Amino acid sequence: MLNLRDLEREFDSKAGVIRDYLRAQSEIGEEYIRAVERLEDEPPDANERLPRYSGSRILEGGFVKPFSQGLESYDDAQSWLDHVLDGLVVGAVDGSQIYPDRGSDLPIGIIQTAGIYNRHRGGGDFGERVRVELITPLEFESAHVYAYSSEFIDAHRFRAECEEIKRLLCEHDEIFVLLDGSLILSHINALNRNIREVYLDAIMELLQRSETTRNPVVAYTDATHSSDLTLMLHYLYALEKTKLQDIPLVQTYLSNWGDRTSAFLCDRDDRRATSDGAVGAGNRSILDRYDRFRDTIAFFYINLGARIGRAEYPLWAHEDGLTETIADILRAESIIRGGYPDLLIQAHRRALIRRREHRLFYTMLENFSHTNDLPLQKSRKQLHKQMPLRKS
Repeated sequence: MLNLRDLEREFDSKAGVIRDYLRAQSEIGEEYIRAVERLEDEPPDANERLPRYSGSRILEGGFVKPFSQGLESYDDAQSWLDHVLDGLVVGAVDGSQIYPDRGSDLPIGIIQTAGIYNRHRGGGDFGERVRVELITPLEFESAHVYAYSSEFIDAHRFRAECEEIKRLLCEHDEIFVLLDGSLILSHINALNRNIREVYLDAIMELLQRSETTRNPVVAYTDATHSSDLTLMLHYLYALEKTKLQDIPLVQTYLSNWGDRTSAFLCDRDDRRATSDGAVGAGNRSILDRYDRFRDTIAFFYINLGARIGRAEYPLWAHEDGLTETIADILRAESIIRGGYPDLLIQAHRRALIRRREHRLFYTMLENFSHTNDLPLQKSRKQLHKQMPLRKS
């Protein structure tokens, strides 16, 4: 039980420290907010002042790209989105998983992916595909990872999502495919090498396929914690280094629905520091591991509702003049559902494995083991959970 009395004393004794921290962060934040205004006047050669690992680099002038369409009513919004999406093929992919049951001695997991598309032709031309894949004990063994590793399952879910996106990119002459998440996989830097390689192979093959087909893959999330812009401002204007994230900075300027920032090239510094805070010469950022795709991911922030979102897409798409088209697709899709791209929500619903289906999977696994005379042992705790309760 939590010791509430001691906790209250702790809060009281450290209130001053917390207050000072918040005050200092607020002052630094205001300095960064003012610095954003200076971006409006930056010359084209501003990137030459930035070192490697500067967080980001400027691709478009200014900072805010206002959404100029005056959508005064629902009818206006509906008319605008119909105009934007008419004849445009847009797809989306998402996935879900069931992790191996630690109460069983047979480590088997599931990944499920859903790929959907809408051709936006009059009455609609909608397609979908849902695929399921078992991850077997042999795959855990071959990768030399823990037999019940959720990280290994997560990696293969991402790999399967990328494979579904590649199918969509190849099946359509022109398509924009949305992915829920990020193209910059910072979290994998800390993973086991064998698991990290699953992600790296998947993302580089995806970027290659997108480049070859000239069909953009667009990652979108409204739950980002990136600091790419703040780090760039630190280097451009010699500001005090801060842990301030981009979103508090950006939302000051993106006050109207549909407004977006300029496009930037990502140069994230997520290298792992040593215990004394220094970054060793041999440490690599996640983008360093992308080989020739290191400097090929553009991004912008956009206001689509309650939360500021971040879109990431290949640099070639920006160079081909598709940045505003991508922004318009995200705006139009978010009008449909209100605050988040509709196709991503639909893909999520089709990919989702519900709780009752988890139980069904474990039952199917038991039946499979019985039918094939496979020994399947369960822990006493797991057996106890499945015992019917006695009525008193």
